[in-house]
Amino acid sequence: MRMPVVLVGNKADLALQSREVKTDEGKKLAESWGAIFLESSAKESQVTQGIFLKIIEEIDRMDNSNSGSTGCCLM
Repeated sequence: MRMPVVLVGNKADLALQSREVKTDEGKKLAESWGAIFLESSAKESQVTQGIFLKIIEEIDRMDNSNSGSTGCCLM
């Protein structure tokens, strides 16, 4: 069973030149993993709820593409 992978970069509030990993680097790494890339910032209250919703959407998408193959249901 394939599980979704989401790579999340934090401290998105930092200026681009101050970041350890640039957005483009994160996107490229996520792409090489077949993952989704998102960024977040607790300082600017960028809600992490959106990250969890994206993970749930991806699980649901994968579950629907495999429907009937395992007889399991993810809720």
